[in-house]
Amino acid sequence: MEYGKNRAADKPVKTPPPPILDELLLPILEDLPLPSNVADFLIAGAFTPDKHGRIDRSKTLYQSGIALFNAGLSEQETFSVLANNDFVMDVALSHRANEKRALEYLWVEHCLNAKSKSSSVNDLDNLDVSDELDELDVSDGTVPSIFYDYDMEALAPVEYVIDGFIRNKITTIAGAAGVGKTSLLVPLAAAVAHLYQSPLNPELRRKVVYLAEEPEQVSRCLFGLRKTGGSAPISEFKEWFKIVPSKRRSPAVLGKLVKRLVKTESVLHNGYTVGPLIIIDTSSANIDLDNENDNSQASRAVSAIRENLGNAACWVVCHTAKSLKRADVSDLSARGAGAFGGDVNATAFIFSEDALPNKRFMALDKKRFESEFTEIEFETETGEEIVNTPWGGEQKVIYRVGMPAPSSPGDRIRAREIAAESQIENAEKLKKERIRDEILKTLLVCGDMSKTKLIDIVAGKKSLRRDVVNEMLDDGLLELSNEVKYGRSLITLNGFI
Repeated sequence: MEYGKNRAADKPVKTPPPPILDELLLPILEDLPLPSNVADFLIAGAFTPDKHGRIDRSKTLYQSGIALFNAGLSEQETFSVLANNDFVMDVALSHRANEKRALEYLWVEHCLNAKSKSSSVNDLDNLDVSDELDELDVSDGTVPSIFYDYDMEALAPVEYVIDGFIRNKITTIAGAAGVGKTSLLVPLAAAVAHLYQSPLNPELRRKVVYLAEEPEQVSRCLFGLRKTGGSAPISEFKEWFKIVPSKRRSPAVLGKLVKRLVKTESVLHNGYTVGPLIIIDTSSANIDLDNENDNSQASRAVSAIRENLGNAACWVVCHTAKSLKRADVSDLSARGAGAFGGDVNATAFIFSEDALPNKRFMALDKKRFESEFTEIEFETETGEEIVNTPWGGEQKVIYRVGMPAPSSPGDRIRAREIAAESQIENAEKLKKERIRDEILKTLLVCGDMSKTKLIDIVAGKKSLRRDVVNEMLDDGLLELSNEVKYGRSLITLNGFI
């Protein structure tokens, strides 16, 4: 194919270039079936001379566009691969005066025109599905690949993200706004990555990729973790816990991002590939849905993630309905739960207990596996740091971290009851202290008086007033005077008070 001859004859219709996709969403060039001369150019910036020893950079660029379409990339993906490539842009800028015109040149000459010469233009009438139908071929006596080959002699192990609690695949985690989901999930995910000592460190260490609605909040939580001591070095945090700022993506684009992250962030454990933990916080900030309560839309998003996740793990963080703030997990519901809750491997809820203000809890609800325990608790802590500002001053920055540990509904209920009893005891103690102060003031102002009169004058519950007077007599704060009035001894203050 002669690039120069075909360019003039096949001038495509001018349409504006599409948005350039983030490099994370693009396929890895080394994985694409590209001709060697195209691969050398796109990956290393090398040009292969023709049979006459000449180098035609524009022709190589044109061939690159055709090769990308032949590899199955869409128009936007092909344009984005070229626009993100420094070697390509160097050629484009040699033909056009500025970046804007260079991008238009890439789009028109090396995407639209190249596509018309590629083999990727679909002809539905000639679509060959014979390879797919071959999945059902049993002529050789083997089990067709469309069927799942299960083992009747041994059970398959469960690949956990948190041993005995959450497995791999997709888990929906929901909680009311303001309950502290991010402050709790960051330390939990860091435990998965073995970035600090925790009773929840799993056997399989995996990398974490956190799609964060508020990246600064996530980084503050990680900072707080390092302040607790016993944490990994900063370089290890950077390697094993990566933050991606949230961006609303269509289910299809999100699926491609998941596929790319699984490809680049998986690690080996004794030769076994361990996929990353991808946290989507929150679903509304990362998944472009017209209506998150529409089950069919949410279901498409879950399907796009599942089809590209493999054996990796994904936590989709959602909000519960605003009216639901009770600790009874059976009453909680994630917005769009008909899909987000129905199509995933497990659902979990984060909630608080009024009697336990410094604790938060995460409880499993529906799950497609047998867990060893169903709840974990977080002991929340706050800290502060004085930082220098870019505008030349100092500022106090507060961070919050929730440290996770295994728990159970029984443990939570007992803790709630103990806290409630303690609150009752503290309230009674405060009441007694108020009555004690009032008794002392009354005797100082009014002088000695009988026990009955003293109890009647002081405000509060009568039985409690009587108890306080008796306790003060026993403790020596009050004493019976030698003076008797109406046949009753009078109560006076201890002379040392």
